[in-house]
Amino acid sequence: MDRVCLVHANLASGSSALLLPQGPGLLDPVACHVHGPGARIPGTLGRLFCQCCTLLDETERASACRFRHARDSLLYAAAHALLRLALSRHHPDIHPSAWRFCRGRYGKPRLAVSRACPQGPGRLRFSLSHAWPHIAVLVTRSGHCGVDIEPSPAPAGFETMAQTVFPAEECAELRASSSPQRHFLCLWTAREALCKALGCGFPRGFPHLLLRRNCTSFFLHGRPLPLQNLAFCTSSFVLSACILTRNRLPGTTLQEFDLSGFDSSRNFPEDGIQCQAMQQQVHHCSGV
Repeated sequence: MDRVCLVHANLASGSSALLLPQGPGLLDPVACHVHGPGARIPGTLGRLFCQCCTLLDETERASACRFRHARDSLLYAAAHALLRLALSRHHPDIHPSAWRFCRGRYGKPRLAVSRACPQGPGRLRFSLSHAWPHIAVLVTRSGHCGVDIEPSPAPAGFETMAQTVFPAEECAELRASSSPQRHFLCLWTAREALCKALGCGFPRGFPHLLLRRNCTSFFLHGRPLPLQNLAFCTSSFVLSACILTRNRLPGTTLQEFDLSGFDSSRNFPEDGIQCQAMQQQVHHCSGV
């Protein structure tokens, strides 16, 4: 039975937050923290950013440095480093820095590996999401997958946004909900995750999806979709993960990764990214 790896990291809470500069520092360019005359000593944002970048390939490092604000550069680098760590949990013989990626027809990333080894890394499916200060990573062999995470509470004007992108049936459920902000985020993240799993992206997928019974039934062009939905809600974020499979998934935990102790030079054992603070049970919802 497949082991589903679902990982969350929060850059602004716990000991990870101690690494971040206070005040406007996160809005500076990342170069100010790494190369500039005012570069901070190791143990701050610059060190964490550089540690994450040691696991990334040249394209990812270039993308991380293109952001205007250090906050976004760090979030990108940490998210892609965490993805590599999660992939290596499934294949400990492959170092996190050795993974290579390519993109599908509509831009969905996938592993660039040989088809000659169908039981090897090529069967891994993964998805990545980040929204400051949260990161979510999903890795599985069960089927095509997608994950999305959004900070809570919902943004101002979420009701208007819902009327723009959700069908009337979902809007009616939202209005009847006792917790409309959380319900909106559940609908939104489930849709984003499902579009990623389908590989169609936001513009192509959103108009044709219908989510019923509090995100427990999913329909595309009116037809039910065979999938498993993993949902997790807290006071600070809502996370949804979708895996296109008819098979019941094993018990899954949302594992917290503490970036404050991250060291790219260490080995990555089987439990290398186990949560030190907590492991939360994820709620399973059948797609059909």
